[in-house]
Amino acid sequence: MIPLKVIGMGSPFGDDRVGWYVIELLQNVLTPSLQKTLLSCERPGLRLLTLLKNDKKLILIDAIKTGAKIGTVHCFKGAAVFAIKPCLSTHDLDLAQTLRLGEALGLLPAELTLYGIEIDVIYFQDFLSLPVKKAAQYLMKLIHRKIIIEQNMA
Repeated sequence: MIPLKVIGMGSPFGDDRVGWYVIELLQNVLTPSLQKTLLSCERPGLRLLTLLKNDKKLILIDAIKTGAKIGTVHCFKGAAVFAIKPCLSTHDLDLAQTLRLGEALGLLPAELTLYGIEIDVIYFQDFLSLPVKKAAQYLMKLIHRKIIIEQNMA
């Protein structure tokens, strides 16, 4: 098994489900053994800390709001994840604060990457807007390459 976990976060509503969608796309292209590295979570909050325990490398995928163009893919690595402002997450609990707590408890993996896909208004619908869907497809390809590289190194 590769030392990488990919967690897609979100809710079932509109563009906020983009993290789940990226996981669904990855499940369609990965072998069953590699699919074990994928996880979808609905607004995990502090539960995120139990999900990432013992992982060496972690990729988080979530919808965010920074005011950038809808569909923009943001990448935050390492300590940059802690600088994310609370208003960027679409969830009630602040992701950056949860991760800071994880760091203080020694639970964070050595390599942490957060991909945020820019969204606008969250509508009560079960599909993604076109710009967010295109960004998710791009991000899936990027993460897929990373998983294959990890597999070849394992």
